[in-house]
Amino acid sequence: MSDVYEHNPGDHEDPEPGPTWIVGIAGTVLLAVTILGLTAMFWDVTGSARQERVVDQPVAALEQLEAEQAERLMAGPHRESRVELAEGEEALVIPIDRAIELYAREASTANQ
Repeated sequence: MSDVYEHNPGDHEDPEPGPTWIVGIAGTVLLAVTILGLTAMFWDVTGSARQERVVDQPVAALEQLEAEQAERLMAGPHRESRVELAEGEEALVIPIDRAIELYAREASTANQ
């Protein structure tokens, strides 16, 4: 009585190794292709956004913006209204070099 009775003939608990390898390799290749495709799409969108925001902008507008920012950084002390302040309040704005000196002096006296 060495015959083994199969409840469901042809139904095995473990799958065959050949199809398992094929599915595993195909899944790995599909995953790699998907990741590379999404990465390429991301860099394409990033590049086109940079092109639109930076490269395609007129040079004169950029130079004007840089000049306005440099003038603002080096301007003398003045008062200006700010969005974060209550209406009617003004902030004292000082040149950045002077602000650094004041901060360094304040920090050195606080450490003593």
